[in-house]
Amino acid sequence: MNNQNVEFYYDGVTMVIHCSEKETMKDIVQKFCVKAKIDKSTIYCLYAGKILDEEILLENILKSKSKDDKIVILVYPLSKQTIIKEQTVKPSNIICPKC
Repeated sequence: MNNQNVEFYYDGVTMVIHCSEKETMKDIVQKFCVKAKIDKSTIYCLYAGKILDEEILLENILKSKSKDDKIVILVYPLSKQTIIKEQTVKPSNIICPKC
C-alpha cells in the first residue's frame, strides 16, 4: 500500500493527514476531525469545487489527478454556510427611476 498526504484547510490553518490509498474519504475526514478536535457533524468538506463524496476511496481521487497535484480539501463550518436569497424591497415612497 502506498501512503499519501491529504491537506485540509480549515479556519486559516492547513493540516496534513497521512493515510493509505485504500481508505475511504469518510475515514480520512474522521482522522482530520480527531486531529483538529472538531465534531464532524458541524462541518462540510469541498474537493474540486464540489461537496466531498465520503464514500469513495482515496485511490479513486488519485486516478483523476496528475501525480504532482496535491489533494486539497476545504473545510467549512455549517454555521457559517452562507445562503444567498434574493429579496425585493418595496419602497414606501415612489422613487424616480432616473435618480
